[in-house]
Amino acid sequence: MQDSADNIYHILNGDVLKEYFPDEIVGRYIVMRECLVVGPTPDGDLDDFFKARAAFLHEEYSVSPEEYERNAKPELLKIATIPPGVEVNMWFEDDLFCQVNMWFACSLLCKIKPEPHVFLVRPEHQNPYQFSCVVPEHLPVLLNERISLPSKTVKGLADLWGAYQTEDRNQMEKLAKQMGNKLQFLEPAVEAHLARLPQNGKPGRPEQVITEILERNPELGFESVFRLFQSKEAIYGYGDLQVKSIYNRVKEKTKHKK
Repeated sequence: MQDSADNIYHILNGDVLKEYFPDEIVGRYIVMRECLVVGPTPDGDLDDFFKARAAFLHEEYSVSPEEYERNAKPELLKIATIPPGVEVNMWFEDDLFCQVNMWFACSLLCKIKPEPHVFLVRPEHQNPYQFSCVVPEHLPVLLNERISLPSKTVKGLADLWGAYQTEDRNQMEKLAKQMGNKLQFLEPAVEAHLARLPQNGKPGRPEQVITEILERNPELGFESVFRLFQSKEAIYGYGDLQVKSIYNRVKEKTKHKK
């Protein structure tokens, strides 16, 4: 494997991690500025995919289409145009937010021929959902402890993305179980995803949790609810924007019940 900095790529889930990357970690950086854990993820043409994502983020979070075109889309396209045979280090946490983004990245990587040499870099085991708990000086240690992902595994993660897109619950569970020995965090992430889907007229788990928090503490404001949700359901990896959407929905339902 070539070790020139030009032949090493790092895919980071968000800008925060990149901001404190030490200079000794060489290579090219690609920053995923997406939250594919929410909103439409249509199958098929990438252009249609990007249009659907831009429209959703504009409606849901007031992200302008121009901002998406400028900041998010180009980084995703960089993944699709990574040169064949290079080294790719994917820096992703174990939570569902990060996992869904990683599955998408793998769906692009597995189309590159000859395939890149793909590795997964994870946070410390005591904080599986947070690279932010890692001091910059320790990031090279985590890089050295990276997990090699053979092409079969990258393809399996790409298939998991496809099952996520088509809402194939059985296939998601099957794939997570098949890869569970090597990637133990997959089954909990898939279970969390399936639990958030409404079923039999009941809302998904995140909405249920926020409803319960507000029923017990109706005086709480959003910031307090957000912290409580994070402590109970860190596996989702939701940021304040995702939780605020659910919070607003719960408040609206509560208002109509009165």
